Amino acid sequence: MEKCVIKSIDEPVDAGDWDTGYSSCRGGYFPATPWLGHSPILPQTYSSCGHPVKNPIHYHSDHFDRVIGGEEARMGSLPWMVMLTENGAQVCGGSVITDRLVLTAAHCFEDPESLDPRRWLAYVGKHHLRYQDLTEQKHTINQIMMHEGYDKDTARNDIAILILNERLMFNSFVMPICLPGFSLSSLLNHHSHSNHTNTNPLNITDDIFHGLEDNPRFVLNQVSLPILNDRVCGAHNWYGSEFLPQTTFCAGYEQGGKDACLGDSGGPFIIKNHNGLWVQVGITSWGYDCAQPRAPGIYTDVTMYMAWITQKAQKLKKLTVHKSNEIKQISMINSRPFQQPWQFSRDFMGFTLGVLMGLIT
Repeated sequence: MEKCVIKSIDEPVDAGDWDTGYSSCRGGYFPATPWLGHSPILPQTYSSCGHPVKNPIHYHSDHFDRVIGGEEARMGSLPWMVMLTENGAQVCGGSVITDRLVLTAAHCFEDPESLDPRRWLAYVGKHHLRYQDLTEQKHTINQIMMHEGYDKDTARNDIAILILNERLMFNSFVMPICLPGFSLSSLLNHHSHSNHTNTNPLNITDDIFHGLEDNPRFVLNQVSLPILNDRVCGAHNWYGSEFLPQTTFCAGYEQGGKDACLGDSGGPFIIKNHNGLWVQVGITSWGYDCAQPRAPGIYTDVTMYMAWITQKAQKLKKLTVHKSNEIKQISMINSRPFQQPWQFSRDFMGFTLGVLMGLIT
């Protein structure tokens, strides 16, 4: 039997309620101690990151097609989802990675005026767009940190972190997603040889601009998509040289029909590891229109930015008064092994509000 490697990481930085370690069994970095609180909806105990109290449901009907092939998500099954609004309008999605940090896409803040954090609000624990959920929390933004190397012409380094003014209250409907401890290809290769591979993957995506007319319920939705090989997306009759395999990956169908879309930007693409924890490996970035043939969605590869994420988390040392809580450092993956020519199913999750996230099982 293969032995698991579990160890803590040195040189902590203040970034919220993370007392993290590393586990080869769990497939990534995780808080070593579960978050506990005083909310009436909080269970006695539950796993920390990437482990919702309610499991996502796999759907197979054709309902809610305008979510680009998606279905309504089970309320509370995606507790790391974030809806971002600018001046009251839903614009992008994001993911909870600590109680003060939200991971999202840099292109959400291309407009110089959009860099003003006072224009933005972050909603967590939200399921409905048009009315307030009893489970939702609304937070103001302290700082917007775009990647210094972001290029709006090529969408290179399309990643950003938001620092919230106040801590999130973690409960059954608000929890962080796990971050990866392995490269994307390593995770995929593991799943390709795993007996736990799910033949019915789940995904969620949502489109505020197109989804509203066809989905009168305005709720968080989910859709299933496959991850494609880098050589496919880089083919001349697909994305060609515009595809950046070193720092991005693509997911979708050759014939189109299912995809992330407008408003989904910044939402997480996650996979489920063999021990049942959800790990974020991608950020919704861009694509040619929505759900078009040979134009799958492009996602920032989070595994290539772990050192950057850790560096930015250190900003909290100067901003937060909560000195006792820590986030441990995560090592950057410096290389991405060659992918196999087959496809791997991944799952997405996102809002009709425009939040997107993906999973693989």
